[in-house]
Amino acid sequence: MINRIVVPVRDDGNAERVLCHAISLAKATNAHIIVTHCRLRPEDMLPFGVPMSRDMKKQIMTQSASVLNMAETAMRGEVERICASAGVAMSETPVANTVSAHFIEAEGRQVDVVRRHGRLSDIIVVAKPEIDRNLGANTLKTALFHTGRPVYMCDDSMPGQDSDGFGHVALCWDGSIESTRAVAQTLWLMKIAKKLSILTVDNGQVESNPEELQSYLAEHDIVSDIIMVKQSGSIGGSLMKVSASCEADIVILGAYGNNQYFERVLGGVTQHFVDNASRPLVLVH
Repeated sequence: MINRIVVPVRDDGNAERVLCHAISLAKATNAHIIVTHCRLRPEDMLPFGVPMSRDMKKQIMTQSASVLNMAETAMRGEVERICASAGVAMSETPVANTVSAHFIEAEGRQVDVVRRHGRLSDIIVVAKPEIDRNLGANTLKTALFHTGRPVYMCDDSMPGQDSDGFGHVALCWDGSIESTRAVAQTLWLMKIAKKLSILTVDNGQVESNPEELQSYLAEHDIVSDIIMVKQSGSIGGSLMKVSASCEADIVILGAYGNNQYFERVLGGVTQHFVDNASRPLVLVH
């Protein structure tokens, strides 16, 4: 099971959706949520390369500090409102047998905040990157490549209030080291799922067949079924189509088995899921 969920938020309009997904996840495990709000330093607000007097710098930093304080107050209030509505207790430390949350104002860049707090978490919840706004890609990348923790990437929708969202979990399996890590770090999720499906592309390139994985999971008291996916077009597209057709609530994926740059430029399974996800993903690198 998981005990600590880290949720990095900032003033980008995604905080409520990401936090609601984290609460849904926490309710299934009675986990403690740490909400980290990224706060820039006043000196970071100074225009780069623009000469100005000492008094002007002081004035800008004073005004910047005021703006940052207002942003913190607003975000703290929003987090407290969302938690109160969901019946989540605000507490600096975990509360036994219930879901709790703690708001932290963390100074620095978003990627530094994610790296610092994400490494001491059981899972990190982030928003799906928004390509048109150039927003969220660095946060996802940092969580995946610089924390060593699994990452729960929300889709664009809000989780249902009456549903835990873990009725059906799909695991993409090809026997690679990335998919192996994904299995090891998400056994807890498979155990709380009502149904688990192993999706394997039938292309003759699987290093360990899904029957072997099914047997391994059975030793952990996890019942699963196997769906062999016929490749039609890209592997990522084929897996996504089948995961949607079987109505999986969450897809688990070993992330970026190939070089991330080549996946972004030439396309790849992970990048296809990240760009086109219509349901939450749990990614492990």
